[in-house]
Amino acid sequence: MSTSIYLSNNIIRIIVGAGSGKNIEIKKEITRNIPEGSLINGVITNHQDLEEELRTIWKEEQLAVKDVFLVVHSSKFVSKQLTLAGGSKKQLEQMLPLEFSDVERYEEAVYDYMLMPKTKSGNKNVEELLGVMAERNFVTEYIELFQRLGIKLSGIINGIGAAVKSLENLKQLNRRSCIVQVVDGANLESILWVEGEYKYSMNRRVFAAPGSREFGTEVIRHTNSVLQFYGSMKMDIPITEMLVCGATANEIQLFREISDEAEMNLQIHPLDVASEVKGIGKTEKLADYIYPYGALIPRKKDINLLNTYKKNRESISKEREKMRLMLPGIVALIICLIGVGIGGVIYGVNSYKYNQVAEYTTDPSNRAKSDEVIELESKLAVIASKENEMNLTKEMISSYPLLNQSVVHTILSKNTGDISGQIVGYLAEEGKLTLDVKAKQITAVNGYVTALKNTNLFSTIEYSGYTYMESDNEYTMSISCYLTERGEE
Repeated sequence: MSTSIYLSNNIIRIIVGAGSGKNIEIKKEITRNIPEGSLINGVITNHQDLEEELRTIWKEEQLAVKDVFLVVHSSKFVSKQLTLAGGSKKQLEQMLPLEFSDVERYEEAVYDYMLMPKTKSGNKNVEELLGVMAERNFVTEYIELFQRLGIKLSGIINGIGAAVKSLENLKQLNRRSCIVQVVDGANLESILWVEGEYKYSMNRRVFAAPGSREFGTEVIRHTNSVLQFYGSMKMDIPITEMLVCGATANEIQLFREISDEAEMNLQIHPLDVASEVKGIGKTEKLADYIYPYGALIPRKKDINLLNTYKKNRESISKEREKMRLMLPGIVALIICLIGVGIGGVIYGVNSYKYNQVAEYTTDPSNRAKSDEVIELESKLAVIASKENEMNLTKEMISSYPLLNQSVVHTILSKNTGDISGQIVGYLAEEGKLTLDVKAKQITAVNGYVTALKNTNLFSTIEYSGYTYMESDNEYTMSISCYLTERGEE
């Protein structure tokens, strides 16, 4: 029997299950609200309240203190879908940190990965991975928290890693193409699922109150952004379906109404998990437990940051122990060498000092060498000057604006049913992005520009005038956005 606990900003979800492989039978589901202010973006901000809440749950529910898996949802986990040349487990582990060189690096990081299933059309010589990077201290806090509770963790996994395993375990998603929206309090995880495979995910904060029309509008707007991103992938498979986890029947009906109003031609249904999982009634909403459920599903090579953390700690301890054992011998050798060297130097200096100085100063060849030295020093000065110029050039280049996938995603996320922008040009020398914008109502432009400014990605946003396209019944305009330099971020 295994226990899986999922922690997000608002909710604790726990399931207890038994079985092996994909045949997991659920015995118990528990949901509790996390005390206000205990967790923010997965970071523990009130250790005492969170620890007391977990202690109470374990006591009241009589949960086991062994074989416990932890799932945490946080942007502190950096996830990437990777394609690497096939190799041994050790070789893949060595390559993994290099794949995160383009993102903000943590001072001390731990890395792990999960092997994705090979497809029939896939290249047999490469491996598809879902990699994850986390700050070591971030993982340490959770390990120490459960140690204080007397609970022995067997694994730690990030939210999207657990969700992907859950979805892959469902027969209904075999060869299916859709968007899976996981509503978890104020969090919304949008997962792009194409022909039975995980392709992309994005996590956002939903600010409207659950159940309100504004809430439904935010969810559908984010869905539209994912569809636009999917369109940029130029795939031939249409996506016309959205499956929802963690939402009420009324909320799902609200999503349908708003989607229909926006003419998105999207079929929206709850994700049916209970029909495929043993030990749970048809009325239970197991889809709400998609994160902790996934942690119970084993993989041949799975994400387990606890094991990676321990492995790194053992490696560091071995290196320190090796240095501790070698240090006395190194110190003794240095002392001996110093003693011998000092004696030899003193003898040599006293015996030959006068003769060497006299011979050196009167030797004509040494005068010629002196001239060579002066010439070399002059050349070195020129080289040093060029090196300084190169360093200045590198500093200038490093401050240039950077257009990356994160910037593109942020811009697409500002598109709504009333207005949308598409990147049509980029001038790297100036950090200038050109957007073609289409709006149904001209009044939507100011709100769109304000949304772009609030991203803090741009130092300046310029636009002037618009054109009304009577045939399309919409306004079109061009907006120039100048990316903020990296040194100013």
